[in-house]
Amino acid sequence: MSGSGITCVAPFCSTPWFPESGVFLKNIADVMADEGLEVQVVAPLSLGRRLKGSGLIDQKFEAAERVTIIRPAFVAVPQSVFGLNRGTRQLNEWLLRNAVERGLAGCPAPVTHVFAHFWSAGYAVRRWCRARAVPYFVELQESGIRAFLNPAGDQRELQVLLDAAGIVCVSRDNVRFLEETGVAARTPVRYLPNGFDPRRFTPLDRQECRRRLGLPAEGAVVAFVGHFIDRKGPLRVLEALAMVQGARGVFLGRGPQVPAGPRVLHAGPVLHSELPAWLSASDVFVLPSLAEGLANVTVEAMACGLPLVVSDRPFNRDFLTENEAVFVDPESASSIAQGLRSVLESESRRQALGAAARARSRDFSLPERVRGIRDFVFGVSGGADRCA
Repeated sequence: MSGSGITCVAPFCSTPWFPESGVFLKNIADVMADEGLEVQVVAPLSLGRRLKGSGLIDQKFEAAERVTIIRPAFVAVPQSVFGLNRGTRQLNEWLLRNAVERGLAGCPAPVTHVFAHFWSAGYAVRRWCRARAVPYFVELQESGIRAFLNPAGDQRELQVLLDAAGIVCVSRDNVRFLEETGVAARTPVRYLPNGFDPRRFTPLDRQECRRRLGLPAEGAVVAFVGHFIDRKGPLRVLEALAMVQGARGVFLGRGPQVPAGPRVLHAGPVLHSELPAWLSASDVFVLPSLAEGLANVTVEAMACGLPLVVSDRPFNRDFLTENEAVFVDPESASSIAQGLRSVLESESRRQALGAAARARSRDFSLPERVRGIRDFVFGVSGGADRCA
């Protein structure tokens, strides 16, 4: 498939001043290039984000590991000012679509196949692609897809999927939803769970990582990775840490719910390239999400050999077992604390869970996932490959 071209579209992609935002797209694009694809990415940059990084991006096109990134500027309506409501959401979708269409029109290479990350990117590319008979594919990674794509509501939401050449799902639940709504009967669907880059994520020496990162040599370290928002649960983890003797946490991310206090060793974003060291420096990974697709960072933590304390919800049960993870009530700090204690107070259990998680992670290789996307995008036609 060498020489084939694909254009990825997403509502955001990593920037020098916000490197953890949209890093999943950068990773996929880089591996696509490694697999012989000619890759260009259209990722609009809102005026607010552009001002935050004023002077750091001087060119319209950025070359990064054989990937061309196009960042058309646009103005987004701030939800913090006008609230999160249907009108604001649809206005921002319209503004994003106009920026994406400008970006697609300005791509330096011909646009022959479009891979849209998330529903919003699918909406943004649909009109442009249909007008030019360019096939577009949508990756559904949103955790709240059932509530958002209501078949009894606005048909406009489902039409984005019905008109797509194919849909990639990272969770089994999204596949089930597409089957229940009848979308899977009309649009080819492929289940391709998130993956980690085996070149980067592997167990590293714990003490050396702690020394390099300035973490204490002794004592239990709990790693939380994700946005600092209620759905992810950083403050519930902080509350749980207060119930676990001697445990302290590193919170890697950003957002409005910033953990603070004597139990916090670090709270803030880190470069994705540094994430393997932070994970390897920790004793256990915890993510009490209320909703997810399939959290990429969970797989990355598994690849580093960490035992998991995660939500007892279908999105985790779909790919994890009690061999690799301790399942807890994500809304209960005491349940999270009990899960952490069950791992930290038994060295033999911690090692067994970590070894099983490491072994299970091999089923989630990013290069293998990219090959699946490549084969799906260039192989699907007509009614073939309806659902896999």
